[in-house]
Amino acid sequence: MVLHKTSMPSVLIEMGFISNKNEGQYLNSEEGQNEIAKAIADAVMGYKKEYYGGTSVENKIDKDDLRVEKPKETVTPAKKDSAKTPETKAPIAKSETKTDSKGVVFKVQISASGTKLDLVPSNFKGLNNITMVSEGNLYKYMYGETNDYENAKQLVLEAKAKGFTSSYLIAFKNGKKISIQEAIK
Repeated sequence: MVLHKTSMPSVLIEMGFISNKNEGQYLNSEEGQNEIAKAIADAVMGYKKEYYGGTSVENKIDKDDLRVEKPKETVTPAKKDSAKTPETKAPIAKSETKTDSKGVVFKVQISASGTKLDLVPSNFKGLNNITMVSEGNLYKYMYGETNDYENAKQLVLEAKAKGFTSSYLIAFKNGKKISIQEAIK
C-alpha cells in the first residue's frame, strides 16, 4: 500500500523483523547494519547503472569512513513567462515508434499517475512529443523519442529543466521495454 499510488520511481526496503530474536540481534549489530547498508548502496548503484548508464563503483564500507554528507544545493530553472509563448491546445497525436535497424528506441519517463491526462503541452509544463502507456490503473507519461543514446540523455536533461526532476531514461526494443544496458549494447 505504501508504494501503490506513488507518481515516481520508489522503493520500500524491508530488512527483517525486530520482533524475531535472531533478526533483531542482526539488525541491532554494527556488522548487520553495515551489511544491510552495503546491500542498499549496491542496489541503488545497480539501478543507476541500469537506467542512467555509466559504470558502477564497488561499494566498500569501512566503519571509519561512514559519514553523513550534506545534500548538494539544487538550482531550479527560472520559469518562462507563459504569456509570451502561446501553447497549442490540440492534443499531441501518438506517433508511431521510430526504430533503427536494431529496433531500439529511448524515451524519458517523466511521470506516472492514476489520473489520465490529455497529451497537451499545458499538462506537461510545455513539453511536446508526449506519449502515454496504460498499465492497469496507472498511466505512464513519456517525453521524446530517439534511437541515439546521447540524444536520449539530452532529453532527460530537458525534462529535468522543465521541472520533471525525477524523470529517467527507458528503452524499448521492437515495442518491448528493455534495460538501458541492453539497449546500449
